[in-house]
Amino acid sequence: MKRMPFCDRMIDALWAGWKDVTRCPIEVPEGTASVKVWTSPDGSATRLISGEFIDLGRPKYLPGERVAVAESVRIWWDCESMSGCIVEYRDGTQRHDNTGTLLPHVQVHNRWRYSRSMPVAAARMHAEILSLRVERLQDITREEIGREGIDLSQGLPSDTPAVTETWPFEVFRRLWNDLHGKKPGERWEDNPFVGRYELQIERVP
Repeated sequence: MKRMPFCDRMIDALWAGWKDVTRCPIEVPEGTASVKVWTSPDGSATRLISGEFIDLGRPKYLPGERVAVAESVRIWWDCESMSGCIVEYRDGTQRHDNTGTLLPHVQVHNRWRYSRSMPVAAARMHAEILSLRVERLQDITREEIGREGIDLSQGLPSDTPAVTETWPFEVFRRLWNDLHGKKPGERWEDNPFVGRYELQIERVP
């Protein structure tokens, strides 16, 4: 099973049910005007194509696929029961695993792992990819920002109509650049192509 990594703030939104859409950068050749998603009639294959019908390959995640929602964790040996290990998440939640699956990942120094290196077996949520759409980042709407898990009233500096209308975009811009701003071509200001994934979240028992 693949991992789909999220920052701690978005994990909170996924867990609370506020987030069911996410966007990921998609690399396309420079000068590409548009990108569309093609899926075979039987749903067995998905391709990205440009306006000139140039095949851009398969996207990282496919509609119908189930992925592990990856988040920051730390894993250590359960000294009290002397059986299995403990998985701790950033919100303080802990889970005991006595299957032995996570034992190879026990950390001697009890350090946090970034979401990209979380063992799949440590996932407390799975996501089914319901749909994929390719668009420009700045095509996002106010409604979509809400579906991305952003509180539209968060830190609102003024309740004037002009500020109320633009503030959600500023909040999303800051979050996006915090996550992707270090890579050239992926900043908000670059308006990159992104894959817009609709998700159905399932908590792992």
